[in-house]
Amino acid sequence: MPGSFEASSISNNIQEKLTFAIMLKDWFFRTLKNVVIMAVLVYLLSVLQKILTEYGIIEYISRFLKPVMIFFGLSPKTAFLWLVSNTLGLAYGAGIMIEEAEKGITTKEENDLLNHHIGISHSNLEDLLLFTAVGGSFLWMLLSRWAMSFLLVWERRVFKSLRY
Repeated sequence: MPGSFEASSISNNIQEKLTFAIMLKDWFFRTLKNVVIMAVLVYLLSVLQKILTEYGIIEYISRFLKPVMIFFGLSPKTAFLWLVSNTLGLAYGAGIMIEEAEKGITTKEENDLLNHHIGISHSNLEDLLLFTAVGGSFLWMLLSRWAMSFLLVWERRVFKSLRY
């Protein structure tokens, strides 16, 4: 009998290793799928941005959202980035934000203020719909995020103006 217990123990050990390998393989392919989906979405957002820029639609969006941007203490040039980050979130919008910064379309200061704003208020469409589905108040969550972002950006502006 002792031999059978040892054989059973070895069998369990092998089974655990196989289960872990299967789980690791499953995790890898699910993660790879998510990475590919995110890369495709970022690429499509970049293409959309180029099309919108080419046809002057981003300029129109910036003009339309200018009062909102000024209210929040942000540059109207960041309107498209603000719109992307507030609807889709940072994971999908980060590529476009980096591209705009590298091209010099937005300045370092404009990006800094935008980052302070979207650090609090981002992915408002997806996140808030999920929280609403489990009983949260969409309007209350949205307004509280916007209020905190408003306060943070204007505090940052005041602090910078006093420092210089």
